[in-house]
Amino acid sequence: MEIINILGTIKGKVLDDSHFDLIVNEYEQQNQIIVKLKDNNDALRVSSELLKQEIKELNGENTTLKENIKKYKNIIKLLPQTSLIDNFSEIAVNILELYISNDTTELWEKYIMRTLPFSEVQVQEGLDELRRAELISSYSFDPSHGREYSLTEKGRYNLAIKSKQSILDLDLPAD
Repeated sequence: MEIINILGTIKGKVLDDSHFDLIVNEYEQQNQIIVKLKDNNDALRVSSELLKQEIKELNGENTTLKENIKKYKNIIKLLPQTSLIDNFSEIAVNILELYISNDTTELWEKYIMRTLPFSEVQVQEGLDELRRAELISSYSFDPSHGREYSLTEKGRYNLAIKSKQSILDLDLPAD
């Protein structure tokens, strides 16, 4: 602290106005620094409290999500062990697996044909098979993409059964 050094140099001397003004100025500057430090400390304390509150809320959300996952795993365990999908042709199963791998409920016809290693006729047979089983439906058409095939509720249900084991094998991080 510079004020102590200044006071040490003028100890035992008579103060004139310039020395007195110097001491007052140094004192005021250090007082301002102390006020700023106190303000910063208060701000950090408030910030720390807000962060603690946010952590508490996130931990609560995390607990809720883990409970939901456990609940849904238990529901999935109650689903039937077999799916209609097990009875379909290889091509139809490959089409359904495209829905899973793309994490979607809608695929375009030309995308399916480009992606699968089967002929257009074979892919059409697979699509017809899935349509007859009411696992997919088509309501729209785009000349550049072909028909848009959407999974029906029945299709989503059967895909859930098919992918049930992989969902049940998910590992949750320990607390």
